[in-house]
Amino acid sequence: MIKQEMDWSKELHNTIIQSLVTTFGLDFLLFEDKKGGDVDTIHNVRQGIYATEEERKKFEQQAQYNSHEYHKHNNYIQTNKQAKIDHQSNKLIDAYTGQVFAPNDKINLDHAISAKKYITIKVVF
Repeated sequence: MIKQEMDWSKELHNTIIQSLVTTFGLDFLLFEDKKGGDVDTIHNVRQGIYATEEERKKFEQQAQYNSHEYHKHNNYIQTNKQAKIDHQSNKLIDAYTGQVFAPNDKINLDHAISAKKYITIKVVF
């Protein structure tokens, strides 16, 4: 059996520092906080804030939104057809509220968010 020697002083030092920093809310001394954090959220991207440079480039290089391509997709068409059938038979449920849509309610497949906003968040409010 091989016995390894370990320098406990460095480990002890790191543990004490970590404990003191977190106990007294001094995390900013150890961690580099950045605006927007480490997550790409819709809110952050609308502000031009990205978690990584790679995500910023990917977003900027994405294809331009094409509403015709989106609205002619078979899944979109089939989902709209089924929603119309369900709406006419008072069986269409609003996924946001859990309520059944009234017969005179205007419905959209995207409901609260337009298709364009759903596909891309380059929309400026």
